[in-house]
Amino acid sequence: MDKTYKTTDFDLVTTLTYFGNLVKGIEVNPKDKRATFYIKQDENLQNTIEAYFKKEIRVEPQGYRQSYRYVKNLLNDSIRDIYKEEKYEERTGD
Repeated sequence: MDKTYKTTDFDLVTTLTYFGNLVKGIEVNPKDKRATFYIKQDENLQNTIEAYFKKEIRVEPQGYRQSYRYVKNLLNDSIRDIYKEEKYEERTGD
């Protein structure tokens, strides 16, 4: 099984996605809609995370915006799935 890095930092996830790291999954707490992102580990992941927190990262603005939209869409899809599950449970009584 692939190793994953987990975080709740949306901007970090956007940065990691910009640099080519894959979002393996998103877990959203149905009560507060807080998301935990799971990122596939690779040889450059830790270096990118360290550079992010040291504020050493430089990005191309349009590419970063594209990564932001991608991660936002993943998150919105996950929240939408929870909403559908809640509505289904209300209808069926499960």
